[in-house]
Amino acid sequence: MVNDRLVHVLESRDLMSKVQCGFRKDHSTLDHLIRLETFIKKAFARKKQVLVFFFDLEKAYDSTWRRFCHLREGKHLQYLECTIQLCINTVQKRVSENGFRFSVSKTTCVHFHRQRIYTEPALNLDGQSIPVKGEAKFLGDVFDSKLSFTNHVQYIKKKCLKALNLLRVVGHIDWSADRATLLKLYRTLVRSKLDYGSVVYGSAKKHVLRALDPIHHQGLCIALGTFRTSPIKSLYAEAGESSLEHRRIKLAFYCVLKLKSLPRNPCHDVVFEAPLSNFSDDSKSESNLVANTFEHIKNAKINLNTIDNLHVQCPPPWEEHQVHVDISLTKQKKEDTSEVAYRKGNSPRAHRKKKKTH
Repeated sequence: MVNDRLVHVLESRDLMSKVQCGFRKDHSTLDHLIRLETFIKKAFARKKQVLVFFFDLEKAYDSTWRRFCHLREGKHLQYLECTIQLCINTVQKRVSENGFRFSVSKTTCVHFHRQRIYTEPALNLDGQSIPVKGEAKFLGDVFDSKLSFTNHVQYIKKKCLKALNLLRVVGHIDWSADRATLLKLYRTLVRSKLDYGSVVYGSAKKHVLRALDPIHHQGLCIALGTFRTSPIKSLYAEAGESSLEHRRIKLAFYCVLKLKSLPRNPCHDVVFEAPLSNFSDDSKSESNLVANTFEHIKNAKINLNTIDNLHVQCPPPWEEHQVHVDISLTKQKKEDTSEVAYRKGNSPRAHRKKKKTH
């Protein structure tokens, strides 16, 4: 109750930061994942490199936000190194003044680039050298230095294999659950892992994404109780599922339509105001799944300008609101009233229809 009141005051007075997405309505961690991927893709399209510094606070769960990142782009590594080091010193000073402390062992840096010959930057935090790694995990997604998402796909595959083992136990032939229950478990335990961040890692190469297809097919075989040699299309038809490729397009489709109705979302300007096609002539090589979704929207003949901005001002939670309930049906006895009278004569919907006809 206290949280609802505090959130209402903060939202109604615009006291929360625009880039705050955690535990906030109409926001999610996916917004920051899209922003980070799009920022790096745009830098690659302009022949630039990106330095991303991932901070990690000590005892964050007992104090405040756990992990955040700071990034810079440029063509010259020395300029990037000098700029981001100044930012690190500024952030370190502000954090120390507020009584917090960074975990140097968990803080990492990733150098995103497409160069064959390169040198790694030398960055320091609180007097200690921070290693530059080839990948880093941010909000559940693994970002590698080439932004190929190969390691992230393998990470998802390992997690889903463990969930499939649990599904095999529940679906054992001696005590197997029914098909509907197993499909619900599959969608909850396995498909949810495949869906999270698919709008971001969906820009990977097709041969990389194909590594997840066997996971999808194995889960459907276990849930449906079919043979391993069953045709894939028949599995989709029996389970009411689509391929992972079409599902990624569907989720990206929904994501774009949702962001169009939320102009206050920090990801809105990234997707609509400055698309990737404006930064490179060869935009397809540095495009992502969200940018490619505009082609599907165009083919579906959907006009994005007809989508209204979703900004509904909810009433304060501390105010009482009277709810009017029609209880006229309780005054009549069920055994003395016909079913037709319930449907037509005494139905509130019927009363509304009568008022419209007169």
